[in-house]
Amino acid sequence: MSVPRGIWRRVSPRLRVALVACAVLLLGSQSVLQPTVARASTSDEYEYYAEGFDTCQSLSDAQLSDWWSDTPIYTVGLYLGGEDGANVGCTGLGSSLWSYALSLGYGIEPFWYGAQMPQTVNGVGCGGEGGRPAYVSLNTATAYSQGAYEAAQAVGAAGSYPIPYSSVIYLDLEGFVNNSGCLPAAEQFVYGWDVFMADDSAYLPGLYGSSCSSYLTSMAGIPVVPTAIAPDDPNVDTTGVYGLQCLSDGLWDVNQRIHQDISEVQRTFNGATLTVDEDCTDGPVIGINGGQIVKNCNAF
Repeated sequence: MSVPRGIWRRVSPRLRVALVACAVLLLGSQSVLQPTVARASTSDEYEYYAEGFDTCQSLSDAQLSDWWSDTPIYTVGLYLGGEDGANVGCTGLGSSLWSYALSLGYGIEPFWYGAQMPQTVNGVGCGGEGGRPAYVSLNTATAYSQGAYEAAQAVGAAGSYPIPYSSVIYLDLEGFVNNSGCLPAAEQFVYGWDVFMADDSAYLPGLYGSSCSSYLTSMAGIPVVPTAIAPDDPNVDTTGVYGLQCLSDGLWDVNQRIHQDISEVQRTFNGATLTVDEDCTDGPVIGINGGQIVKNCNAF
């Protein structure tokens, strides 16, 4: 993926983070950026093709172990943080649990759940959920700065987790309605995330969202495109990552997809019951010991 460089590239990383924070504050953000330098770890980035799951439910070491031993599961999606995620219970579970998951053999997909599209702004309905602490502005310049801000926050959080350099961190963008001004704002929000992640951090940008109502096809047209995607398209191709609604098979087609194929289902393995989203992983995840490469996805 090529990324525009230029004068901005020659500014020091610390100054870039400071400038993003200033821009967000000037454009009306109520938060203060607290950048943290990300650390390398003993884990690494691998491409998996395997069955997995993600969940907002709290997990324990015992549950992770039960869901690993003699099961079809090889990957797990876990949250780094984000204020809207915390509002709905999708919070970071701590680096020790991540390290334990890696030691078992899981591949981990890191998600960041920050600001979401609004319900209604000045009479324009974007169909977002109400009662959230942070929303994406319909002013495209502000939305871009908010995306960069979320990326800087995610980078700061990643420094406390076993996430190696060049790992993909997935921005969670829940579905919305493409009314006037909504899609351009969402595109700029994702663009800001992508530029900061790709050009100003040790990580790479990913994007989670509905294959249709998060307009992933439109996100393929912004100047800096997410490195990988995690499309949500329940009950469509539960054993693979292609043939999804509203999304061409020609986009993100080189081990760049994690398909959320079944949503909010309760499953039990070895006596441990969890409510999860089932995933078919054909893309980059964090792993150790060479990773588990299993050429198979089956709804479990």
